[in-house]
Amino acid sequence: MELISQFQRDQTRLYSVPKRSRANSTLPTFIAKPSSAYLDYSIDFSRQLDRDDFIHSGSVTVNGLGITLEAVYADATYLTAFISGGLKHGLFYLTFTAFSAGGSCLSQEIMLPTRGEVLSSTPPLSFLAIEKTDHPSPDTKPPLNAISINNRPLIDTQGNYIVG
Repeated sequence: MELISQFQRDQTRLYSVPKRSRANSTLPTFIAKPSSAYLDYSIDFSRQLDRDDFIHSGSVTVNGLGITLEAVYADATYLTAFISGGLKHGLFYLTFTAFSAGGSCLSQEIMLPTRGEVLSSTPPLSFLAIEKTDHPSPDTKPPLNAISINNRPLIDTQGNYIVG
């Protein structure tokens, strides 16, 4: 298994992926991604493109569940995938497919291991709610435009209904 440290990295944080030989048929591997991180991964296809050719579009395919492909961006000679999520100790296979203006279809498979705990992406709710039977005043019913969650109207810190 090749590690990403064996690739050539330029000043813009792009990795040049060498072509695989028959003697070395294992897939290259990115450095383990923290499960709670949102990161970008770029593959430079410049070695596989003709001199005046460039990438005009592309796609990235992720096998399995538990990782989210947020976006794909193509620019000149590289294809970038923005990825979030992951499993505690997962291993995902990414297929970068680039389409050039000259009509070429270039493909590179990469393994992406994930590590660490998955953090909850749902922030805790912070609101004050009252039951419909408990009103700020015994004779006050919630107005029709009162904002409620799970049939509980929201009130502010002074006991007034929050209306929308």
